[in-house]
Amino acid sequence: MTLQPPINVLIVEDDGLVLMLLEDMAQELGYNLVGPVSHLEDALRLALSQEVDAAVLDINLSGALVYPLADLLREQGTPFVFSTGYDERILPARFEGAPLLQKPFTIETLRQSLASLDFSAKARRQRPAAAGRASPKLDS
Repeated sequence: MTLQPPINVLIVEDDGLVLMLLEDMAQELGYNLVGPVSHLEDALRLALSQEVDAAVLDINLSGALVYPLADLLREQGTPFVFSTGYDERILPARFEGAPLLQKPFTIETLRQSLASLDFSAKARRQRPAAAGRASPKLDS
């Protein structure tokens, strides 16, 4: 059995109760948390300064849309899932087909959403120092 490195998940959510729920569920599933944060500026700062392997992004952060962060993560090759109470029609065309974690969610739907992410782009963009690190495995 080979050990997989911890997967660092950035959690961006502005609702305190949902944030606590996400934290508990992600930790129970074995993920390391980056953040969590509730403001776009803080999330952008973390995405630029921390090792982030995946992200769960609330679309509407107290009126600020999370799309600039999603653009940055996409440029970095970091997979993400949008979290929202809205349906997929809220997504701009450039994010059509992006994974969507529908609120309210369960630990199982969170697990499935994170397990469905494609880490191949992230692996291609890893820094040389991290090149020897094994690919993340999301299946529990």
